[in-house]
Amino acid sequence: MEGVLDPSGNVLFVKNYLSRSIVAYDVRSIIASRDNTVLKLAEVNTVSTERLSSSVLQGKKIFHNADDDRMSREGYISCGSCHFDGGQDGRVWDFTDRKEGLRNTTSLSGGGGTGRGRLHWTGNFDEVQDFENDMRSFFWGQGFLNNTIFYEAFRSDPLGTPKAGLSRDLDALSSYVSLLTVVPESPYRALDGTLTSEAVLGKQIFLDAGCASCHAGSDFTNSSQGVLHNIGTVQPSSGLRRGKLLRGIDTPTLKGLWQTAPYLHDGSAETLGAVLRSRNPDHLHGKGLNAQQIDQIVAYLLQIDESESGFTPDIQAVTWNQSVMDVKYSAGESMTLEVMVAPGGGPVLQVAFYVVLDSETDSLVAIDQRGEDGWSVYWDNIPGGQHAVYAVATYEDGHTTISPELFIQVANNASITSLANTGGQIYQIDSLNIGVSTYLDQSNQIMDLPTHLVDSQFI
Repeated sequence: MEGVLDPSGNVLFVKNYLSRSIVAYDVRSIIASRDNTVLKLAEVNTVSTERLSSSVLQGKKIFHNADDDRMSREGYISCGSCHFDGGQDGRVWDFTDRKEGLRNTTSLSGGGGTGRGRLHWTGNFDEVQDFENDMRSFFWGQGFLNNTIFYEAFRSDPLGTPKAGLSRDLDALSSYVSLLTVVPESPYRALDGTLTSEAVLGKQIFLDAGCASCHAGSDFTNSSQGVLHNIGTVQPSSGLRRGKLLRGIDTPTLKGLWQTAPYLHDGSAETLGAVLRSRNPDHLHGKGLNAQQIDQIVAYLLQIDESESGFTPDIQAVTWNQSVMDVKYSAGESMTLEVMVAPGGGPVLQVAFYVVLDSETDSLVAIDQRGEDGWSVYWDNIPGGQHAVYAVATYEDGHTTISPELFIQVANNASITSLANTGGQIYQIDSLNIGVSTYLDQSNQIMDLPTHLVDSQFI
């Protein structure tokens, strides 16, 4: 919304860019300090043919509307408060209250929603509709989903059951954000739009230094792999991830860097040069570069826009062996956890496997330091329930790459002695696998559980 007074100072013309109109208001009472009376004089539509679809336009309105009680309470905040027009406000926010630590606002421009991968610096959202969680928890809004739908089937977990398709307005919001697929042209390029001579040299150094193993592909990121990296920038002020230990950061895109200072997840680098100098104490973020080479890489980074096609080298990734995901397990059994480590990060020293606990620390399952036929360990005596496990690959130079979480559902086995009255006939139940419809009788014969007991909970 933009406004301008006419020469008399009595009429205010307001451009409503989302409602596609210009409105004239008589504001002489306000100018004269008599009262707050405003008289609408006229409204003129400014768009004859809308270029956006109805869903995208609706999503854009929702994105910027803090007055919607579903978005926030008392007009407190909207998505557009920090990401006006899909950009970023250049600020660093303290999200310690939500256990996320210091976070530098990222630009949504060019991302196409989840087109590059997961959202946020810690990759804790996997769909735009997950911002329902922020609206409810931190904007104090009512949310766009009713409570029953939001809390069922692990849907309240941003990485749990998808929210897409359950709210027309949330889907419209996603449609708008998904349309933000382009970053502006870099003003640091030569007048003809090509890379400057310094940037050309920096591009080659960028490749030689292995930067493209993480900042890979046309989007200059490997975020779509679901991995996180720790290159020495995680510190106590970085907080947690999903209420748990923060082991790494999602790889940010390099497109449009010229307009997104400050840099790094906590905004601790005011310039791109600082990313490679003062905020690179262990030299894990660009190794063995002299001052001139750093300046040349910075020249290249400042000129990465849609004109740069990116690189397709061996990327850094840690992926789960599909066979692990296809097996069903029961409590007390053993399973093999196995990942494949892509060669882009250099020689691997070890891969450690962890299971996420309810506390802020995770439990080490085991470490593989051999890497024969993939990296794998045995997890003995698995407890029942749903578990999240992940793997951490440590490379020779000290940096680490963290795999996506693997969610494993393990059936509970409950050993009980109980009498169940089934319509006059008494069964002695010695052992019952909760969630299935059979049991073992006293003679260890597998018996069908009576229908009305199938969903019962035996303790």
